Amino acid sequence: MNAKAHNLNKMDNRGFTFIEVIIAVAIFAIGFMAVGAMQINALNSTNSSRRITEALMLAETQTEKLMSLPFYADGNNVDDDGDGTTDNYDVMPDLAAGNHTDNGDWTGNYTVNWTINDDVPLAAYPVNIYIAGQTLTRSKTITVWVTTDTDATDILAQLDVAKVWSTDT
Repeated sequence: MNAKAHNLNKMDNRGFTFIEVIIAVAIFAIGFMAVGAMQINALNSTNSSRRITEALMLAETQTEKLMSLPFYADGNNVDDDGDGTTDNYDVMPDLAAGNHTDNGDWTGNYTVNWTINDDVPLAAYPVNIYIAGQTLTRSKTITVWVTTDTDATDILAQLDVAKVWSTDT
């Protein structure tokens, strides 16, 4: 073996230079930071998905509750709407036109809101069809939405349904 070949073999066995090690460590550090950032994004996305799912369950529960209520509470001998008369096509309080809020003790600190619009999508029955001098609502549009307790403009879930009064009653 000549001297030049012998010198090459000695150089091959020396190992890595300090610069090579620093570059390798920097590449690994950049890779680990990227993995860490992806993990943080994954955790944030999971938390956001959980909150939206919980809000949607609350909205569905409230919608089902409102849809299961009788359109008019008659035959129960109670003044359901507070007008001083009993069983006179009383509107259930939760189905009264306007805005409603339930700040129940929800897990996750949510607020459930709903709006009732009378006579949408179907117009009211004309006066004197059922009771002299009273126009009866025959449909309601119900919009239920869930927000966080801390930000009433942060709508996490929203459902829109129509409730129609059956004329067969």
